[in-house]
Amino acid sequence: MGPLAGVLAGLLNMQTEWLLTVPCDAPLFPLDLAPQFCSALNALNAPPALAAFACTAPNGKDKHPVLALIHRDLAPSLAKFLAQGERQVGLWLAQQKALPVVFADPQAFANVNTPSELEAGLTPA
Repeated sequence: MGPLAGVLAGLLNMQTEWLLTVPCDAPLFPLDLAPQFCSALNALNAPPALAAFACTAPNGKDKHPVLALIHRDLAPSLAKFLAQGERQVGLWLAQQKALPVVFADPQAFANVNTPSELEAGLTPA
């Protein structure tokens, strides 16, 4: 069922209000990922978003939706989404009106799948 099944399991079994998700193939993510998500969510003047995700373009087009901060109140919505056969993380977050949070360094979210890619700190060509 993809990454969202793991997110739902986390939301249903955690002891906190917020779940931070980071894919295992993005080991170069910023160490201040969670604080940056929290700062962005706290700065909203509109009704609070219940989720935030990383992007590297101010227009929100270069999205990294698996790097996200998700409130536990979204568990029922996610369960329904999965029950409908949906699997796309970005689509579900868009339906939740998740806040895109811009990070300046696109290499921070590089997809790393081999030791040499990790050593290079770059995405594969």
